[in-house]
Amino acid sequence: MASAMANISGLDALFLAGSLGRGTEDAFSDIDVVALAEPDRHEALAARWISALEDRDHVVYRRQAKSGQGLLVNAITGNWVRVDLHVLPRALFARRAKDTVTPLIDPEDIHGALPDSLPPARPDPERVKGIVTEFIRMMGLMPVALGRDERVTLVTSVELLRGLLRDLYIEQSAAPDKGGMLHLSKLITPAQMAVLESMPHPGPDRTALIDAHLRIADAFLPEARRLAARLEIDWPDEFEAATAAHIHRETGVEILAHAAA
Repeated sequence: MASAMANISGLDALFLAGSLGRGTEDAFSDIDVVALAEPDRHEALAARWISALEDRDHVVYRRQAKSGQGLLVNAITGNWVRVDLHVLPRALFARRAKDTVTPLIDPEDIHGALPDSLPPARPDPERVKGIVTEFIRMMGLMPVALGRDERVTLVTSVELLRGLLRDLYIEQSAAPDKGGMLHLSKLITPAQMAVLESMPHPGPDRTALIDAHLRIADAFLPEARRLAARLEIDWPDEFEAATAAHIHRETGVEILAHAAA
């Protein structure tokens, strides 16, 4: 693929990224490639990339979308090889590090100017605040779904709440490049994974659904409080108290109070 992209007008460089670029791939890894070019060349480079990919294996799925100042192309071939191309302006590539990418085409040695590695990641206070408030909001919607007897919706709610607990764990990971969800076991601790695995997966039974919400809240809220304190984030006490009162008033269940105890 790199040879097919060589000498393309407007291509500044081409890098192997993701787990292959870091040298941490396994048999299930996809292929992540970063191309550097000015924005007016992004569409043409994406088209050339798909054409080169088609020459090697028929593309059965393709999705192309703007991604910030860049362009992201997801492709899957007939042999189910997953290939992602991210076309970026050169200036944005400075956020990478040498140990996160492998140069394929790099005539100006852009790779050589990168730092050796990225510093450990830290939790983003704004993102943590968003996760916490969304968790409380979704808990507050439980009485609505219960009142309407929307049990399938409540099953979905359990999975979304579990996802927020997962996101809270990921936010605490020091990995500079967190990759995707298919690398979850490399991002969170064994203890955190054990908690996620222990969470119930209820069917459309009212009692089981309420219990599942309670179990996830028991795991999420103390963890979120500790993280908020460490990051010096103001806890949404008023919102939590109003939501707890609302849930108790409508269902008789003291979910948030139980979790905070």
